[in-house]
Amino acid sequence: MVVANDGTSVVGDLPGYGEDAYFGEDAAYTAVPESNESYDYEDEIVDGDEAYQGDSIMGDVQPVGHTQRATQRASGRSVMRQASARINRSNAAMPARQMYPTQQMQPVSHQMMGSGYNEGGYVDGGYVDGGDCGCGDNSCGGGSSCGADMSCGCGSSACGGGSSCRTHKRMCKLFDRSQGNTWAQMDLLLWFPQGRKSPSLIAESDAGTLPILDPAISPSTRTVFGGENDAELSAGFRADAGIWLTDNVGVGGRFWTLAENGQSYAFSGNGDDISVGRPFFNTNSALFAGNNGGEDSLPIALTGVAGGPDLSGSVNAESALDIWAAEAYARLRFGCTKSCQLDFIAGYSHFDIADSLFINSTTTIEGTGGAPPAGSAVGDSVSYLDQAMAENTFDGGQLGFEMVMNRGRWTARSLTKVHLGNMNQAIAINGSSITTPATGAPTSNPGGILAGNTPIAVERDVFAFAPEANFKLGYQFRPNVALTVGYSFIYFDNVALTGTGIDRLVDGATLGTGLNDNGFLEDDSSLFVHGIDLGFVIDF
Repeated sequence: MVVANDGTSVVGDLPGYGEDAYFGEDAAYTAVPESNESYDYEDEIVDGDEAYQGDSIMGDVQPVGHTQRATQRASGRSVMRQASARINRSNAAMPARQMYPTQQMQPVSHQMMGSGYNEGGYVDGGYVDGGDCGCGDNSCGGGSSCGADMSCGCGSSACGGGSSCRTHKRMCKLFDRSQGNTWAQMDLLLWFPQGRKSPSLIAESDAGTLPILDPAISPSTRTVFGGENDAELSAGFRADAGIWLTDNVGVGGRFWTLAENGQSYAFSGNGDDISVGRPFFNTNSALFAGNNGGEDSLPIALTGVAGGPDLSGSVNAESALDIWAAEAYARLRFGCTKSCQLDFIAGYSHFDIADSLFINSTTTIEGTGGAPPAGSAVGDSVSYLDQAMAENTFDGGQLGFEMVMNRGRWTARSLTKVHLGNMNQAIAINGSSITTPATGAPTSNPGGILAGNTPIAVERDVFAFAPEANFKLGYQFRPNVALTVGYSFIYFDNVALTGTGIDRLVDGATLGTGLNDNGFLEDDSSLFVHGIDLGFVIDF
């Protein structure tokens, strides 16, 4: 800007005016002095190469309306000539200025990722990248390898295929130090194990009838323990925590357990209201008129049945399933965009699945009804104990993927993986009987009703796999805290369960004698658990 002594100025590049307003013949502005402030214009570049120094101008310049007066036009031309002459004189007296090369600086694009936030900076005369090729770290060849190319942001086309960010650069930066990102997840598990199958172990029928699983003999008989049962809800918890060792590699651990899930039955009394017994298939053909055996039952409570005495007694039965798991894994970030992240997961898995069965019954001969069997007397009692345990221990590896998608405060997460390894199956079965006469000492013998006189202990190793799927929806109500709800499903292959291994073929004549030799059916089963997860996630 150049100002003449008479207050007239010619100004270029003022906002709000077109080119004609600046360079037209009528473009004139008047300086209106309002103060005595002095403005020193030193080292002002004129036309990119010239410098003006040393003069001061009084007053502020304000635009005025266009005018047609010839005096103003003449005055404006005079000002230009005077200013040009003064600039020339000043340039002649100034030494040559040394020009320094400048570096082109470009803005750094900050990218947010799940594991941290890195900022770039000005280092050694230039800007270095603080973003990454995928998720905001330096793995895209940041620093010297990416130079001033800031196209390596999350989701950029330059990542994973562009000329600026090659795969080998990502691998070189794979183990860059992370800024200490740690995660922790806690879930309340509301899961349902698969209903387990077993033979009918305890049955009831109407009073005055035999509790035998033969509709032709006792159509009112029904199974009250064993058979096909629907598992009840099991509560549990799951904890998952870990830390990012670098911006792309993390390690973590997971532990989860379910409360005991099972079925139980208890009865004590006589048979006035219902008949109660322990059904089995009797292989003694002599008791079935030459047939190859048939359905039979050991009565516990019975009243009013022709051909035998009234009986009273008690029975307690329980089956239980316990599951817990522990995992250690590493995760490698495969890639992400601004709203999506994909991690590859690999590690070690341990599962423990225990299934147990326990039945204890006592039958006492009452003094009513028919005559006691031969060799028995009123007041005699006999007790049978059968118990079985199946322990499954899985040790192996896991492979899977976890995908996280973000939209505002909402997060959708899916985890799918498969566990592959060895399943160690250990089965133990034993039983006993105690006969207590009305007078005299009790007698104990090995073997119950379904458990033979020889205890069974079997152990074997089989290959097993367990696919797993978790789906979770979260809402982030704090910068690092989110509430989640989800669904989980895990399937276990080659699992030994007590119910499927029970041999219900029994020689009824050997009960209570210690000669019962029935064994165990080796049969692999499968098991799954599934249900709802309620939890929260903390990143810090």
